[in-house]
Amino acid sequence: MQRILLASLVVCLSSAAACGPRRPPQKVQQKLVILGFDGMDPRLVQKWMDEGKLPNMKKLAARGSGVRPLGTTHSPESPTAWASFATGMNAGKHNIYDFLIRDTNTYLPDLGMVHFEPPRFILNYIPVSKPVVQSIRGGTSFWVTAGNAVAGNVGAKERFEYTVIGEPVNEAARLCELAKNEPSRLLASSDAINAASDDERTHWSLGETVTLRGHDQPTRLATLI
Repeated sequence: MQRILLASLVVCLSSAAACGPRRPPQKVQQKLVILGFDGMDPRLVQKWMDEGKLPNMKKLAARGSGVRPLGTTHSPESPTAWASFATGMNAGKHNIYDFLIRDTNTYLPDLGMVHFEPPRFILNYIPVSKPVVQSIRGGTSFWVTAGNAVAGNVGAKERFEYTVIGEPVNEAARLCELAKNEPSRLLASSDAINAASDDERTHWSLGETVTLRGHDQPTRLATLI
């Protein structure tokens, strides 16, 4: 039986206008907390909240938008579901299908979310290179672009599809295309970086300005340092 992998509890702590990708960047004042529970059955959570067994969860749900059941992915595995949650894409686009994949050369199992290259040594003692861990996930996480979007389940009651709709989603998809040529496989818009905290901005470098496909206005790119 297909199980529900995710349930999210969204708590909006304060209200203010978020910055949009085509307006002058500003500090984002709105605080958003998403509590995601892997493998949790939202029906049991709702039942236990109603019975008074989860009083703190009930308080958080009352302050925010409640407990929302999210339909699982294909395949119904945690890495697949979380990758879809972060990118708004299905597995065919973000490339994460399971915890493990099979190495086609050796048929041995390998990590399904990252590519790992071990460090190299001279005489098995003197290090000459650092280990490299590179994400193989496609897609751009929703937090690397800035603006207003709608996220949630869309569709009939019998079949909800989790998706994210809005201009930031389109921008993220175009950034995803360009990120394939980046060593870090990560790109963000300058608006998102300028709206981030001072500490977060120190990890990014502003680069060239491009006109993304389907956009009229140019977007300045930011790369991870």
